[in-house]
Amino acid sequence: DEESDYHLNSMVRFSDGRRMIAGEAGYSYRSYDDGTSWELMNMPYMGSMWGAIAVPGDCVVFFGLRGHAMESCDFGTSWQELETGTLASLSGAADRDGLIIMVGNSGTVLTRVNGSVTEYSHSSGVDFAAVVPLDDGRFVLVGEKGVHWYPESLKDDNDG
Repeated sequence: DEESDYHLNSMVRFSDGRRMIAGEAGYSYRSYDDGTSWELMNMPYMGSMWGAIAVPGDCVVFFGLRGHAMESCDFGTSWQELETGTLASLSGAADRDGLIIMVGNSGTVLTRVNGSVTEYSHSSGVDFAAVVPLDDGRFVLVGEKGVHWYPESLKDDNDG
């Protein structure tokens, strides 16, 4: 079975029991019954998606290979490609009050506010794997050579 040769990389669970899985080579799935049964979604991008995050508005963003990020607000029936401005692969994301941060290779940090994505190049230049929001308004970025911050300094946080 060709379908079973690909990795399933990230799962999002909605409060009503629906679930979505982001996977490789366009193989991504959804479940309406808390994972009892699954159906393959028709993805517009057949590359690998390494992560998924639920975002405000009962939406989900899948992200992955070559800077691709896609959003669905109808549980995967339709998808909109997000203009990320990067070809760097994306591997982690976090949401704090509608501010979405996506991180990836070569120090890539993307911020998304009100639907608009802005690219930032972290001075470390490392490949990031994950991001976690902190109470002080910053984000912890985890990757090569340990822990990093976004914004990179508290001064940046006050610059707006």
